[in-house]
Amino acid sequence: MAYHPLLIDVASRPCVVIGGGTVAERKVCALLESGAEVTVISPTVTATIRELADDNKVTHRQRCYEEGDLKGSVIAYCATNRRAVNQTIRSDAERAGVLLNVVDDPGLSDFISPALVRRGALLLAVSSSGACPVVARRIRERLEVQFGEEYAPFMELVGAIRIKLLKKRGNSVNNIRIFEGLIDSPLLEWIREGRTAKIDALLHGLLGDGFGTSQLGIKIGK
Repeated sequence: MAYHPLLIDVASRPCVVIGGGTVAERKVCALLESGAEVTVISPTVTATIRELADDNKVTHRQRCYEEGDLKGSVIAYCATNRRAVNQTIRSDAERAGVLLNVVDDPGLSDFISPALVRRGALLLAVSSSGACPVVARRIRERLEVQFGEEYAPFMELVGAIRIKLLKKRGNSVNNIRIFEGLIDSPLLEWIREGRTAKIDALLHGLLGDGFGTSQLGIKIGK
């Protein structure tokens, strides 16, 4: 099957996870990382989900799924191993107009979740289109090494630079050259090594005054 890739903004929007096991836990944590308002529906849940509920980070309805539980949700994950329940939820999702992912059953799903690498604002997604998720996982593991933790502050830095440049100069061709220069520079290496002085010198040379890390509100290193 050929899937059309999309990135959905779920920040502060209601999402539902049906099921309380380890698979459901992963879906809950991924949604929370995206800022969603998460409701978990399951008689039993993992210790992690219970802790999240106790801390009011998720809502836990301690019961089985009931018709209408998806109403108002943006997306929903169904992580049960009961085919009849999954089919019932599939029908309910269609009536409610809610996009549904039934774990390990693409035939009942509107979408599938890719393997993800998050580095701040940078999000890398890999999918085998359901053919072999293990392949996507292995590629994700390689990307995690290739795109290290230094990419998070790098993205924060270039994002702050872009905002300031747009305010000063607008979206000019010269801005593109500046970002190409930053990408081709040793900036990522210096971020990884915490070499703030070198970073500031580079920014001053490319951008002039007012673009130092402290002036941009960016902290490099611990």
